[in-house]
Amino acid sequence: MEVQNASPEKKSVWSNVKTIYKVKPLYKNVLILASIWSTASFTFYFVEFYTKFVPTQNIYLLNCIIGFADICSNILFIFCVSRMELKVVLLSSYGMLCIASFGLFMAVEITDMADFDPAVDEISTALNYTFAALVFLVRAGASIGFSMAYYGNVALSPPVLLSSVYALTNIACRFCTTFSPLIADIIENPSIVVTVLSTITFVSSIFIKENTRMIELPPESPKT
Repeated sequence: MEVQNASPEKKSVWSNVKTIYKVKPLYKNVLILASIWSTASFTFYFVEFYTKFVPTQNIYLLNCIIGFADICSNILFIFCVSRMELKVVLLSSYGMLCIASFGLFMAVEITDMADFDPAVDEISTALNYTFAALVFLVRAGASIGFSMAYYGNVALSPPVLLSSVYALTNIACRFCTTFSPLIADIIENPSIVVTVLSTITFVSSIFIKENTRMIELPPESPKT
């Protein structure tokens, strides 16, 4: 029998956190959702800071492609969640993000473009479009992951705990995002960091538990 009769307004965040911890599938989901949101948010803003280091002599094209990636990913997200299971969408988006970011890392390494300077260096049209396409895929993966983070919080969290789950996952997300500009600046070929984070999130998403929105919650301890 379902126990969800307490209104969110009458329960403190700390009380909700203790409830989440008592229900194993819930606290595992919260950790995974925090990873999903943190990786998506980090990558989303990382791309903005990283554009100045991308080997291209057409930064305007690159920024147009980033905007186009956001539009395409939002349309794709709506299509996917209406036809596929949440876990499948997560694995697909973070799998794409992992492959694209690693491809970008390898492309920069192979072409020796880590210290590319558009004012001095030349780059072929083919490489221009290759790097632009890889940035498109990285940004699209991050955008879909961002949408999945919001969707996953609602789809997997009991209504009475939703605000607290949002708070916990959002704190993790904001903390991770603060490192985006720093990592984009100090690492020579920083897209490998996105590969590592997206790999961790991909693996963790395998263990996400669906159908937890209406899970039975433990009764509150009687007050003395």
